[in-house]
Amino acid sequence: MGTTTGTAQEPTDPDPLGQQEESATRARPPILYKYMGVEYGIEVFTKARIKYTQPGELNDPFECKPFLLGPVDPEHRNESMASQHVKDNIEKIAQAAANKGNRQQRRQKNSRRTYKVIRSKALTLFHQSMDNLDQKHTHYINREVATYRDRIAMVCLTESRTNLLMWSHYADQHAGFVIGVHTAHPCFNRQRSEADDHNYFRPVIYSDVRPNFYMNQIRSREPIILTKSREWKDEKEWRIVAPLELLTKDPKNGKYFYDLPIEAIKEVYMGVRISPALRNRIIEELVKRQDQHTIKLFQMEQSERHYALVEKEVHYRT
Repeated sequence: MGTTTGTAQEPTDPDPLGQQEESATRARPPILYKYMGVEYGIEVFTKARIKYTQPGELNDPFECKPFLLGPVDPEHRNESMASQHVKDNIEKIAQAAANKGNRQQRRQKNSRRTYKVIRSKALTLFHQSMDNLDQKHTHYINREVATYRDRIAMVCLTESRTNLLMWSHYADQHAGFVIGVHTAHPCFNRQRSEADDHNYFRPVIYSDVRPNFYMNQIRSREPIILTKSREWKDEKEWRIVAPLELLTKDPKNGKYFYDLPIEAIKEVYMGVRISPALRNRIIEELVKRQDQHTIKLFQMEQSERHYALVEKEVHYRT
């Protein structure tokens, strides 16, 4: 089914080697690509849905695991951790001790010295207490971050449709396919507020070090959900992170999905090793919807001279 025509085209992806600057502010491409395996891939057509994956199920064990230094950085500890009530109590204790010394010794000079010594000891004890609290709070915060990871899932896409490793890793050794989606479609833009870190495309940030910070320095969840090792930079990844309550859990397999309207799919690229059965199934699904929405279909083939993939358009419309 379907005829392959035209001259083989060498890859036209911008920056195919992933040499671009790893920036969280780079412009969103009009089309992003999702590598699909054989098992769930066809469901983008048959069930109009796309699978979201929880961080713990992804192939990178570092996903969404920052290094937390503590609840509050030392510079702001007095302002944020030590409430004014605690500070006032320290002052009152020190002042009371100084007054007592003044009554006993009847010397203003000794009274001031007593106040300074006691106040200094009180503050030292306070900071020691805060250090102990920091350890307990850091443990608690790490547990909260782990809980947050358990309550989200993500769908990961890329700027490249011709990455050989990604075809091997994410499309069943080239036996699956790739869909190209229209990134401006409303289904990919569901941000609920300016402060919402979820429900819209964000570029992954590639770094040599894990995110590390004090909790009071966090202004958004961006470093937690978007940072990956620079070794992954060739994937040129974009992702949408969503709370589980906004997704649909399949009772049969326990996986999470979100609706994907057929209008959001612009292109399909079939792998070099795709089976005749899956190839025919894809074409059948596209033919069913050809009056509703036209999707361009391509067959990937091996380049004769390079370690690269070339694509040929498949004309399937009846």
